[in-house]
Amino acid sequence: GDEANVYSHGYMCNKAASIPKYVDHDQRATRPLRRRPDGTFEAIDWDTAISEIGARLKKIREEHSPKSVALVGIGGQANHMDILYGLSFLELVGTPKWYNAYAQEKTQHHLVDQLLFDAPPGVRLHGEIEESDCVVYIGTNPRISNRVERSNNVVAAIGKDPSKYVITVDPRQTETTKTADLHVRVRPGTDAYLLLAVLKTIMEDDDLVDSDFLAEHATGAEELRAALGQVDVDEMSARCGVPRDTIELFARKFAEAERASILYDLGIEQIPFLTLVSYVIHLLPVVTGNLGKRGGMLFMGGAIPPERVVDRFEREPERALASGTQAIYALTNIRPMFSPSLVPEEILVDHPERIRALFVEGSNPYLSFSDTAKWQEARQKLDLMVVIDPAMTETARDADYVLPVPSGYEKWEISSFPKGFPEVYMLVRRPVVSRRGDT
Repeated sequence: GDEANVYSHGYMCNKAASIPKYVDHDQRATRPLRRRPDGTFEAIDWDTAISEIGARLKKIREEHSPKSVALVGIGGQANHMDILYGLSFLELVGTPKWYNAYAQEKTQHHLVDQLLFDAPPGVRLHGEIEESDCVVYIGTNPRISNRVERSNNVVAAIGKDPSKYVITVDPRQTETTKTADLHVRVRPGTDAYLLLAVLKTIMEDDDLVDSDFLAEHATGAEELRAALGQVDVDEMSARCGVPRDTIELFARKFAEAERASILYDLGIEQIPFLTLVSYVIHLLPVVTGNLGKRGGMLFMGGAIPPERVVDRFEREPERALASGTQAIYALTNIRPMFSPSLVPEEILVDHPERIRALFVEGSNPYLSFSDTAKWQEARQKLDLMVVIDPAMTETARDADYVLPVPSGYEKWEISSFPKGFPEVYMLVRRPVVSRRGDT
């Protein structure tokens, strides 16, 4: 890696080692393709592809509704510049139907941030673990998963620092749990019970709760105490499989630390009560006075300036036609997003604004999302499906048109993920390999 890079300092993600295999492989798409009536594909030029797709899209909008058009994807790994163009496409078409994998993992955090803190959608509450005296890892193995910048190096250093107390919540023994001071072996999927027990333990002990912080910065503390009155710590202990004395040690170490933070990821984002889990994770730094201070939990943003959606609580949110599931503003206040798992039923539902045209960009729903058979069933009800991807994926093989694009390493790219505090970095990357084919 580049040791002069202000962000990486020479640390290189293992994805870099696989760039050749990502760029050159048997499934690589290199020319625009159109499906023939017999199901095979023929190569066409870009002008033909764009004009035909445009004509079919216009017909669908005019005969049905702009809301009959949907976009799945944008913003895939190493490929972020497409976000601005993808959102502009939705705006021009006049549809709110954006389905992104982020919405089946992390939008609950943005919803909690907005409801609890009135935070803009473009920021995330993040633990400044390098400056913390007590660090909690939950739902993540950052020694392997690159959850933070220079992840393996940073987490290893924290684990070796005798001045820091490390708590890991994980059913398994992992590379990260091996260096923890306290390994909380929670029963899989029961993190909500563990966290409620920890929160209840803190709130009922005047020596652990930061009453001065709550009095100055928060409202509703008594209502929270009343709600927690219904939580029985012994019952929560039995449900999550963690002894009560371990729960109390967890609560005490986190609350008594001068600076405490929590690092969380996918392991607590696809489990029962995931929004409740997010809510309690956000409450823990509040009740212990670790919100908004160095070494605690801070709001970090990317290159797009944070801006509130002024009337987001007053207006009726966009909802899925079949289930009524709410779209949530996350990462940007331009468009809220839905989980892509909703797409098949939004195609199959009997409604004049059901999805009839589907654009899939940087995503492979047949392989990546739940219920492949339902996706394939829904495909038969579409009037148009266009896949925009560097590879001839399982989904692309079922499309009407396949538009090949350069991989993220063959073109100028950006990365705007939050990467520290208080600095805001925007990484701009030159092409690192030559463009393949007519992409």
